[in-house]
Amino acid sequence: QLDFYAENLERGPIQTGFSKSRLMCQSLDDANMLVRFVQAARILEGAVPEQRKAAWQERKQKWIDQLFRPMTLLLDETFQRVHNIACWQRSAMAMAAIYTNDAELWSRSIDGEFGIRRQVRDGIPSDYFWLEQSLGYNSYVVSAFLPLLEMAGLEGRLKELEAEAAAVEN
Repeated sequence: QLDFYAENLERGPIQTGFSKSRLMCQSLDDANMLVRFVQAARILEGAVPEQRKAAWQERKQKWIDQLFRPMTLLLDETFQRVHNIACWQRSAMAMAAIYTNDAELWSRSIDGEFGIRRQVRDGIPSDYFWLEQSLGYNSYVVSAFLPLLEMAGLEGRLKELEAEAAAVEN
């Protein structure tokens, strides 16, 4: 499936009905897909036998160049504000950054103008009730950050998100 999406992503039109997206009708869905794609690639990589590592690296680079990177760039064009959907977008971007070892993408997704630090700082006030004032959105925002925090922990990078993880936990 990852090969298929990498080979065909650019063939699909950019959707603009709700927000810019390419796979689905809105960027929220594309962000959710990117989270799944990164998780799948990470799991698959752990099962590659030593004798197939070189071929794997070529395949992984194809996914990075033709799927992960284009998806992150498109996600970064929308929801330039503090919003629950932006949490999903920036979390997916940060996961792709970890998987691809892309420091620039990590910086944009975490420290960019509407990156994760700002989403958490401005979206989670001292009462820990997400700014959109809905218990459903509270849960949804936590769901947006959990895959990233889990991956950051597994990859030894959770310390970089210590303050944000504490706020999300609360």
